[in-house]
Amino acid sequence: MGANVRLCSAVGDDLSGKAALEALTASGMSSAGIKVMPADSGSRTSQYVAINDTNKGLVLAMADVSILEDTKSDSAISTSLEHFWLPQLRQARPSHLVLDANWPPDHLSRWLRAGASTASHITFEPVSNPKSTSLFHAPKTHPLAVFPTPSLHLATPNASELAAMHRAAREADLFDRQDWWAVIDALGIPDSGARVQLSLATNSALVDQGVPQQSLQLLPFIPAICCKLGAQGLLLTQLLAAGDERLSSAAYAPFILSRCGNGTEGTLGVGGVYMRLFPAVEEVGGREVVSVNGVGDTLAGALVAGLALGGKGARVEEFVDVAQRAAVLTLKSAESVSPGLGTLRMLV
Repeated sequence: MGANVRLCSAVGDDLSGKAALEALTASGMSSAGIKVMPADSGSRTSQYVAINDTNKGLVLAMADVSILEDTKSDSAISTSLEHFWLPQLRQARPSHLVLDANWPPDHLSRWLRAGASTASHITFEPVSNPKSTSLFHAPKTHPLAVFPTPSLHLATPNASELAAMHRAAREADLFDRQDWWAVIDALGIPDSGARVQLSLATNSALVDQGVPQQSLQLLPFIPAICCKLGAQGLLLTQLLAAGDERLSSAAYAPFILSRCGNGTEGTLGVGGVYMRLFPAVEEVGGREVVSVNGVGDTLAGALVAGLALGGKGARVEEFVDVAQRAAVLTLKSAESVSPGLGTLRMLV
């Protein structure tokens, strides 16, 4: 889609690794961020197997990403993180950094801190229900930071991943933190709750499911959450900073759920909450669906590509439609990412 991208990952010194490198090179992407682990490390290239039903829906998925999971300080992957990937990150200083939950908590925390040091906009892709929780299992020495200087800026879960993330944050007692409460209190949500407001902003089914409520409670840690809802579209929930022009825009007024009501705009910097349910851009018939594999990743990638190409003032909501269109292309493709995404470049 026109963005300059570098993939940072690892492969084993095996046939699968060689095939992955060849495919990456053939696609025109740089392999500079791919670390080939030495044969004596025992590392093997990651594998992913998915089983779909007759409607092409995902029934079961299995992944082996053990190559990334050793967190011992002298492990091959830990050494590669410190001496191969992080130096590249510091040198490149990317405007945007996307991290997925295949990294275990210790390594993910290290990436987050490195991304903060380069002032990169950081997106978290949760991958799956079990792995989505890794974000909230950070080492106690490096807890997740909250707004106005959060550890990350955007997350792209589906509804079940969002629920898993919310549960993990609660079980880790993150909702008991005073800095979390200070942000929540500043959002201007009534003590009695906001079921009617949330139902108007989304719909009663999503409120019954808890999707907007969970998004709101995670906002102090993740100021923008794009919850992927499949055929229902996408729910975008954002924490807007005090002084954000969207808070006074007539066009944005229908989507401003709340405004700071405790007078902390000048100190904490919370302005309000923007919540918008974007309908699906296209109704895809059953016969048109080839595979659901990679659809969510495509949406996240297209969204970040738009933000990167849009520059400093780019807003998430400006690229939701094109990201959904990218996801539809992958839904209709046998590939995990549709080779036709380049056709959307003019929309970014």
